[in-house]
Amino acid sequence: MSEAVAEYPRITRRTLHEEVLERLRDMIIEGRLEPGQRINEGQVGAQLGVSRTPLREAIKTLASEGLVEILPAKGAIVRKFTAKDLAQILQVLKTL
Repeated sequence: MSEAVAEYPRITRRTLHEEVLERLRDMIIEGRLEPGQRINEGQVGAQLGVSRTPLREAIKTLASEGLVEILPAKGAIVRKFTAKDLAQILQVLKTL
């Protein structure tokens, strides 16, 4: 009986920040937020049903991951990847 229980991963509770982060990341990866597009906090927050605070935390995390650029007086913008960026990413993946 204990062996069967050990096979299943534990259920973890996710924070609102983690949920917003995952959804926002998915929106970028799936192209719903296009490269170069400004992230309208009010619109995206309303779409996800969250306030600006968890959304801003998620945007900061995405900026640290390199998916978003935060520009003074412009806000958060989905990063555009150049051919050189993609070549470097593929090189890293190949090495791994």
